[in-house]
Amino acid sequence: MAGSQTTQENNNYRPSILAVYQGAGVSKKSKNGRKAMLSAKAKRQEKGMDRAEVVVDKQEKSIERSKERARIVQGRAKAWDELNKKMLAQNANEEAQVMLALGENWADKENDADADRGNRR
Repeated sequence: MAGSQTTQENNNYRPSILAVYQGAGVSKKSKNGRKAMLSAKAKRQEKGMDRAEVVVDKQEKSIERSKERARIVQGRAKAWDELNKKMLAQNANEEAQVMLALGENWADKENDADADRGNRR
């Protein structure tokens, strides 16, 4: 009968039932490997680099537009400066002519006044 007990014990031993309890403790879930994490990080960095490139392009365009506007404003300023110089020269010329005319009139009046004084004496 001893032989029948060992077969009965062997029949009661079922590793499939005990396998459930081997992994019953608290354990950390493993991720799908290091490459999955790295590829996600690489994708984030690539997106960041793409965004940075877009920002740099926008900034370059903005700077170019600003420089173009500055050139236009400076061009207008040059035209006004030239016009102002011409106007100042023209005004100075007109004032000189007026002063000259007044000077001649003044000189004529002085001469007339001197002549009048001479006649009075």
